Amino acid sequence: MRYFLDKIGAKTMRMQGHPGGGHVAIAREVLPRHGIAPADDGDCYTQMFALKYARVVEHPDCVLEVEFKGRLTTGQRNFVEGMKNQGWSIRLLRRN
Repeated sequence: MRYFLDKIGAKTMRMQGHPGGGHVAIAREVLPRHGIAPADDGDCYTQMFALKYARVVEHPDCVLEVEFKGRLTTGQRNFVEGMKNQGWSIRLLRRN
């Protein structure tokens, strides 16, 4: 499953189409609500990270991959800790 975590640690998934769809599709739904029109797919990630969203992938082998820029917010850290307490292995990827 693929989604973003917003600043408070809530899952942000697609509102239309297939739930858990790709990160770019999610970003293309979220960014216009913030008045942002991404230039291309790469810009979707740049803009989402600038808004303090963290990109998350739940892998079938119970590995939670979390990519973010800067630092995770308190809400995002709490979410990750909760998943770790449920037995997930955590892979944090800090983007420069």
